Amino acid sequence: MAYAAFLWIGEPPTVVAAALATGRLGASQILRGSSKGWAIFADEVQPTVPLGEGRGLIVGDLFRKASGISGDRPEIEDLANRSNVTPERLAREFWGRYVAFLCDPQSGALEVCRDPSGGLPCFHIRRQDLNMVFSDLGQLVALGLLEPRIDWAYVGHHIAYNGIRVARTGIE
Repeated sequence: MAYAAFLWIGEPPTVVAAALATGRLGASQILRGSSKGWAIFADEVQPTVPLGEGRGLIVGDLFRKASGISGDRPEIEDLANRSNVTPERLAREFWGRYVAFLCDPQSGALEVCRDPSGGLPCFHIRRQDLNMVFSDLGQLVALGLLEPRIDWAYVGHHIAYNGIRVARTGIE
């Protein structure tokens, strides 16, 4: 299961513009949500919850804490139709493996948050006026959006501190 989100200022980069035109990113991901300045793609097996009135999209599995039922449709549909979906509310009322893309309909600003467990991979890279939030680094490399370089300082830290988890990765 994979997803990729792009947030840009001005015109979208060529690869993103082509993906918007075709509705597909690479071979397996389809356009799941977009607005001025952002687009979210996810593969066809990735569950998504579109938030009404262009307020964003939640990618992944949601479970209502009260019921514990995966994809409890009435509960999820109720969430999708509410206008007050916030990161705090998601963390308080739901659990699961998800990344939420929450759009302020007035300003168009997009806020990205993931579930507190960090169960779904979520990486962020900024290149000039393009922010990329994604679950699979290899996909961005294959699309030519990223040329990875080893972060040697991280590698040294990782070895010195016996693999302790930090916010950084071994890729610059």
